[in-house]
Amino acid sequence: NLKAIRSQLDAQYKGCDLKVSFVRYTDYDQPETTRTTRLDFTYSHESFQTFVTAIGTPTGVGGDTAEDIMGGLKCALTQLSWRHSTIKVLIHIADAPCHGSVYHNDVNDNNPDGDKYGITHQQMMKKLADLDIQYWFGYIKREETDKMIDIFSESLQSLSKHRLIIRQFAATDLSQLRDAIHKSITASIFGAEAQRIALGNVSTAPINWAIIPEKRGIKTAPPGPKTLEHLQAGLHLDNPSVPFHIKIAPTPFCEGEESLIYRGYDSRSNRYYVLKQFKADDRKKLECYMKILEIQTIASTYACDFSNNKKRPSHLEPVELISVDIADISGDLYVLQPFTDGKFEKYNTNHGIVCMTSPQSDMMQAFSHFTYVHSGESLLICDLEGARNGRGIQLTDPAIHCRLRPNKFGYPDLGFVGIKRFFRSHECNSVCRSMGLETIRA
Repeated sequence: NLKAIRSQLDAQYKGCDLKVSFVRYTDYDQPETTRTTRLDFTYSHESFQTFVTAIGTPTGVGGDTAEDIMGGLKCALTQLSWRHSTIKVLIHIADAPCHGSVYHNDVNDNNPDGDKYGITHQQMMKKLADLDIQYWFGYIKREETDKMIDIFSESLQSLSKHRLIIRQFAATDLSQLRDAIHKSITASIFGAEAQRIALGNVSTAPINWAIIPEKRGIKTAPPGPKTLEHLQAGLHLDNPSVPFHIKIAPTPFCEGEESLIYRGYDSRSNRYYVLKQFKADDRKKLECYMKILEIQTIASTYACDFSNNKKRPSHLEPVELISVDIADISGDLYVLQPFTDGKFEKYNTNHGIVCMTSPQSDMMQAFSHFTYVHSGESLLICDLEGARNGRGIQLTDPAIHCRLRPNKFGYPDLGFVGIKRFFRSHECNSVCRSMGLETIRA
């Protein structure tokens, strides 16, 4: 099952720079040279398959139930080649707790004082926290390992600046095992669960809108979808500015490298909003806001053209962009976007990673392909995420790769490098073929 799941990962997460390793631990009755064995991180399917296939039942009877978990964790955390500046996931499957009576109830344990070599859970959780590793635990007999995981989890949360937690699943259920592995990878790639809020800089507390003062501002919408030919003329804010009123939460609920994200509420229309404010200086700020409007206009135009294309399969839902405005509120500029309820999904990234688990994935990958072909191979729209509503799929905050001018559309614009990464991952599907999109060789 592990070998099959490993093979599925590359198929489902195209373009992901994914390396895997494996650590097998036993107990103190085994020879020191074979008590713990490991396969270091590798891209190779063959190496993984060979290592897992060779794992057998250890010789000897063991003599007790508890296992050398501390030795296994130490091997995984100190002897594997964890890469810096990557998302790291450890999936631990165990049928028994570690040694030490503090970690379990009524389990046969020949070393009730703890690890034979003095390894402590605090040391291991500190190493997990320092490496910033997501820890998933698959239990066989939950009643035997729950106490241990509670102790591990409390220690990990106190030691990690991001308040890491241990997620558990039933390893005996193949569907849960598969789901846990895919969830951990999805969280790593797309940040759905891995997105962390910088402590002290944001607020997740409920907002009492009644005590927040209302502010007056003016908002200007981008031109909206144009024809593909008219895009060449450039962007002009020819829509009139409209006065409006809004309440803004005093602290952001999310912070990125370039911007702060706030909640907003218009009590007059009873509508909720999301407001993005860039951190750059005043001159750079205006460039950032204009870039957002330019990307919005271009992406809206291609989404409209894609949805209305006669070759597009008729059963597919339309694609559109969530509307945004540029708002001047008491002298501060914001990107103003209606709050959209619904389950957000990520379909691909600007680094060429393609997620194939969504039912809408084929259509969204075809949309990115479509933008490249119909722009005369000059740009590609990607980093697609959004939610379904009654009208179709609404996308928000896409990225554009400009083939000849990298960074034309901001730092997510990787130019031709980003375009090639997409097409290395993309495999033309039925939507691409129905629309007559030619295969692009990266």
